[in-house]
Formats: sequence, C-alpha cells, structure tokens
Amino acid sequence: MKYSHDYVFVINNGSIVKKPIVASYGNNKCIELHLTEKGIVIHTRSSVVKEADNILRGKDSLFADAIKKSLLLYAIIFGKNIYIKNAKIFINGNEISSYAYETERMPLIYSLNEGKLKEIFGKNWNDPSVVSQIATTCKSNYNSLFSALHALLAAKSNRFEIERFTYYWMAMNGLYSYVANQVIDRADLPDKNKQQLRRSDAKKQQCFMECCGIRPNHISLRRGASDKTERMLVSKAKTLLSNIAEAEISDFCVDYYSKANENLHMNKLVQLFLDEPEVFASEINGVYLILIWIPYKIRCASFHGEAALPTYCFGDERDLRVLRVLNMVLDHFLTDELAVWMNRAPETQRNLNEKIEKTAQWLTASETAKKEIAHV
Repeated sequence: MKYSHDYVFVINNGSIVKKPIVASYGNNKCIELHLTEKGIVIHTRSSVVKEADNILRGKDSLFADAIKKSLLLYAIIFGKNIYIKNAKIFINGNEISSYAYETERMPLIYSLNEGKLKEIFGKNWNDPSVVSQIATTCKSNYNSLFSALHALLAAKSNRFEIERFTYYWMAMNGLYSYVANQVIDRADLPDKNKQQLRRSDAKKQQCFMECCGIRPNHISLRRGASDKTERMLVSKAKTLLSNIAEAEISDFCVDYYSKANENLHMNKLVQLFLDEPEVFASEINGVYLILIWIPYKIRCASFHGEAALPTYCFGDERDLRVLRVLNMVLDHFLTDELAVWMNRAPETQRNLNEKIEKTAQWLTASETAKKEIAHV
C-alpha cells in the first residue's frame, strides 16, 4: 500500500528517538511512538487524508488509539503520568494545528491518574516483548490481562490505601481469571462442568495458584461452621498484619514469597488458621492466604455488589496498616507476575503453555476424582 501523507503528532517537548516503539492499528503496522521524559511524538504515514482537528480532538480512531498507548507506556517506562500542556500536528512537514492548555477550555486529554506513580513498574516491563504486546494490541482485542494492567496502573497512581486496594484486587481478579479460564478450557471435562468452574471465583483462584506453583491453595471450614467463624479469622488475621512494624513491611513484602517458611509473621498467620478447630486443613500455604484468601474476604465485605460502596472513610489505624501491607504485597506480586503473562517472547510463551497444560491435567484429575467420590 502506498502511503502518500505523513503525519506527526507532538505532545509537549517530544522529540524523535533512534529506536521508537512500533505500534499498529488495523492494517497500519507502522505507527512510531517516540517516548522521552520531556514528551511524546507519534509518527505515521497514511493513504487516507486526515483532518488535523479530528486528530487533535481524539476523533480519529488511529491517533486516539496511539495516544492512549503512548500515555500508558509513558507511565510504565518513566514511572509517572504525563500532563499534556501543548500539542502540535504536522502534515507532510507543515504545522497545521496546535493546542495549548492555558488557552483552551478543557484539557486535550485528561487522565484519571495523575503525577508520579506511588510504585514503579520496574525493568521487566521494559522488555521489548512486553512493550510490543501493549503497542500492537487494539482495544477491541483487549482481554482480562489488559484490564489487570489498567487497574494496576490506577492502583500505582492512587495515594489512598482503600482506593489502591480496590484497584489491586481488580488487577488480581483480571489476572487470575485470564489464567484460570485458559486452564479450564484445556481441561478434559464436559462443557457443563467447565461452565460451572468458570462461575466459581474460588475454583478460578485455586487454578491460578496451582499454575503459579502455590499449594495447598484452598481453605475449607468444617460442615456446620458459621459465617461468624470466617469473620473471626479475618479479624484475627487483620490484627496480626496490622502489628507488622513499619520498618518490617518492605522486608516482609520481599520475603513473603521467596522465604515464606522463614518469615515469622507468615508462620504466625498460618498457625492462626491451623489452630482454629473449624478449619478443615492439615496444611495451609501462607502465600495463598496473603495473596488471595484475606484480600478476597476483605473485598467481599467492603466492595461486594450488595455492600454499600465506601465513599467515606475514618482514619482507622489498624485497617490502614492492614491495607498498606496487603497493597505492598499485591503490588510486588502483580508487577512481577503480570509482566510474565504479558510477555510474548517464544520461550516465555512455551513455559506458560507448559504450566497451563500441567494445571489443566491437575484440574481434570481432581474434578474426576471428586465426581467418583460423589458416586460412591
């Protein structure tokens, strides 16, 4: 296809770089995203004549997509959200239109996330295979991994712990749903059984944890145990987490995964559940507790569809400290794990496919055994 028109969109003091990020939209596979800390340049060629004002106002779908991808990648790479002060459009080398926020009634594009990120994404997100996945995937092809990514960005951008927790759990939900659904799809089970598994949060969480190599990953209360027992366990767990000293939180968030068995607080947390007579388990994984069970129970109590959305909060020191610990743990895990699942490098994909296949075999065996026991 012959491209007869050259388009350049410049945000703030953006400049050309030697190795731009190559994005795509529809049939156009040569959209260049030039990102520097001072600004952004989007460059592409097209056979279609585009109106400068449509480009500037986000009414041109190709440029609207490219701008959103650029802003997302800018936040990931530089650890902060860019504030658009001015923008210019060049068509075939000539400046056609410009924008300056000071003279406009409202911002050209405004983000719900502002300023420097509270937690950075890190080097794994600069991997070319991860960046390419973000730059070449159109919104119409977004899956729950991209939902998780946008929720993770919102969590990292927010300063209030309760809002951060909400977004972190949304990110976790998107990630475990994506992985679990792939596992369920590959399991050798009847379609009716698969539909039931997809509707179960607990089963999807279990599949995800199994795929991550975290087991045991399920807690059952003895038959007849009341909701009061569950609430009591959550309350005790929150008390324990709130007593982690401020200076220990960072170390705990690093060690909880790699050195869980050596961590004093994690051992206390596990023992708390083992000591409860109504918990039906001889072994409990503390990583599962801190990543899934406790956050999920807090989420259900505070953000469930039947619960009133918390729009006002008291400065409860205990709850604040609990959320701070959970948020740091979730951020540490999600930042690392989501980057792996977003990575499209062949070797990474092979490893992930092996994990999914192995977990699907485990799911098939466990569900088949459960069915056989039920018929005895």
